[in-house]
Amino acid sequence: MSDAYLRERANDVKELGQRLLYFLENQDIKQWHFDEPIVLFARELTAAMLAAIPRDRLAGVVAEEGAVNAHAAILARALGIPAVMGVEFSPQLVHRKLVVLDGFKGRLLVEPAEHVLKEYQRLHDEELELQHEVESTFTKQTKTADGERVHIHLNAG
Repeated sequence: MSDAYLRERANDVKELGQRLLYFLENQDIKQWHFDEPIVLFARELTAAMLAAIPRDRLAGVVAEEGAVNAHAAILARALGIPAVMGVEFSPQLVHRKLVVLDGFKGRLLVEPAEHVLKEYQRLHDEELELQHEVESTFTKQTKTADGERVHIHLNAG
């Protein structure tokens, strides 16, 4: 399909069919257990993959196929998980290596230099601080200057 949005929706339907067939054929569902946070590398990222790993253990995701408007990429963003899509990688080059994911710029850095690592840590800390500041305002009532109550609703986008 030439339309990227429709192509991704077709992938969502394909994934759903594959998952349905898998669960119809397999009664034993494998549960993953991780001792520390991981970055998930996949050929094609699916929403089911994101759901299979506990949120507190998923530090980020990298997928060779897919785009920023893929269902799994949108879900990752909504969960606050850095995601880099459309990146070719070699499992041997990333396995058990320190990586940095820049979800804003779509970059995957393997074994970055110390000064680069420190800069990304600083950016991460700033992002967390901003997130806490925004979350603290969610409990406040929103009103116009003349006292009219305003309801604010947000979506994942």
